Amino acid sequence: MNTLRDICSALTAADDLTLIMHRHPDGDTIGSAAALGRCLAAAGKRVRYACADPISPKYSDLIDPADMTDAPEGTIVTVDVASPDMAGGFSDAARTADIVIDHHGTNPCFGKYNLVRPEAAATGEIIYDIIREIGTLTRDIAYPLYVAVSTDTGCFRHGNTTPYTHTVAAALMETGLDITGINRRLFVVKSPAAFAARGEVTGNIETFANGQAALTHIGLDFIRGIGAGEDDLENLSSLPMEMEGVRVSAFLRETREGVYKVSLRTDGSADGAAICKRFDGGGHPMAAGCTLTGSLDECKTALREAILAALTER
Repeated sequence: MNTLRDICSALTAADDLTLIMHRHPDGDTIGSAAALGRCLAAAGKRVRYACADPISPKYSDLIDPADMTDAPEGTIVTVDVASPDMAGGFSDAARTADIVIDHHGTNPCFGKYNLVRPEAAATGEIIYDIIREIGTLTRDIAYPLYVAVSTDTGCFRHGNTTPYTHTVAAALMETGLDITGINRRLFVVKSPAAFAARGEVTGNIETFANGQAALTHIGLDFIRGIGAGEDDLENLSSLPMEMEGVRVSAFLRETREGVYKVSLRTDGSADGAAICKRFDGGGHPMAAGCTLTGSLDECKTALREAILAALTER
């Protein structure tokens, strides 16, 4: 593992960089990349961005589409990418990464230089530390950083939030950000499709392990039927955890016929990353994910067994 100083030196030595985000990009990978890119661009660097999947309209103001590339070159930096495969169509480029910046404990440190901090609530926290060393924290840079940190902590409600997370947020707020407006747009206002999806997921919740665990799902036909986009499906994975007594929950989202993206959440009673690792996934102890193939019943059965085993082991 390299030090913060090592990473800062490698970044400042580069003149031409491509920042790679993970597939199905969320606020942390997009916000972290955007903030780092803005800092580097302000220092006169040429910066481009690469992502295998489209960026949600919710985050469309963070990165100029003209700065996106299909051909990563120069110094390759992966941001919030837990493994090369998580870069999707840019996996080959990620495998040759010069610099890896991430907060997933399962990250194998696949770059020439690696800064991986599992204790960080979001990769945005690490980027904040980097920017303090190599640049100036302007409001223009603070905005994507706030998106990164706030979205990965559920607006500072999740168990990964630390005192340092609030220290970072306070520093970002001091730049003059409209926190009320940002929070309302990111966490409060929802489309009719998002409400429909929430109702479907809530109605499909099944509990087991004496109410300590829950499973729920949403099917591809339903998603298409309500015309839901990625923004409409955000944060659904946390819904079962709102039920009293639930300590572990799994949300299955059908992405294509017979393929389910699983988002697992825990209150710390079980290691979510360890559960998902059984299915070649990973993440954090309290928030992890994997992909399962098979019928819905088969996938649910496999998850039930893994969750029950994890609860028994604690």
